[in-house]
Amino acid sequence: MIGTNKTRVIVSPRDIDFLEQLAETKILDREQFQIVAGISRINRANHRLLQLHSAHLIRRHFVGTVAGGRKAIYSLSTRGAHLIGRNKFWRLYRAEDELLIGDSFTAHQTAVNWVWISAKYRCPAGVEFLRWLNFREPLTASLGIIPDGYFEFRASGEDRAQFIEADLGTEGLKAWEQKTREYLKLATSGEFNRLFHQNRFRVLVTAPDERRLNSIRGIVRKHTNKLFFFIEQKTIHRDGLFTSSWLRPEGGERCSLI
Repeated sequence: MIGTNKTRVIVSPRDIDFLEQLAETKILDREQFQIVAGISRINRANHRLLQLHSAHLIRRHFVGTVAGGRKAIYSLSTRGAHLIGRNKFWRLYRAEDELLIGDSFTAHQTAVNWVWISAKYRCPAGVEFLRWLNFREPLTASLGIIPDGYFEFRASGEDRAQFIEADLGTEGLKAWEQKTREYLKLATSGEFNRLFHQNRFRVLVTAPDERRLNSIRGIVRKHTNKLFFFIEQKTIHRDGLFTSSWLRPEGGERCSLI
């Protein structure tokens, strides 16, 4: 049992697992918490998040929604980090319960987290999630790319590797020229095999809307029709990663990752 004199919470193994996942994902909202914790009922999820927050195991902030309202996002607190044995952890240095206006980090991290959730918790039958990696620095001294994530899954007896690039439309398209060249260099230099012990990889690009998606496709298409797969972020949110809605750099035919 943990908490203040007014708030006592019996911490369950599911709570511990959630705190550990939160340490990796930095932030999660209620809908994402439901998937991670395996809680189907919204009221029950809200109640448990309120208990964990009242016990100071998680921190709470708010972001605006498309409909003009607001929703809560949660991050790990110092007490929560100590409970799971984390001396060092990422922290959102904003006041508790503050409304985050124009905060691009939370939007970007939420988009990345939906990919992570879909890869780890929404695999179809016959697909096994293997691992997820986050990066804080460039992959190598000669390559400036810092992917938004990397994961591997196994399907039909084959391990498949992919980097994640979650685009919000906030950076210039010239950045995609450089990213494309560097991913191609990673694929042909032998560095990928040395670093990840896999023979090949894909780059999964998520975009905020169809217009932005097609603009990035046009940049990539000038260099290659390989490696890259594209999808709108709302499609992953709705259908997951393993939908037959991915586009390649060239053509309009949609495909699956498996």
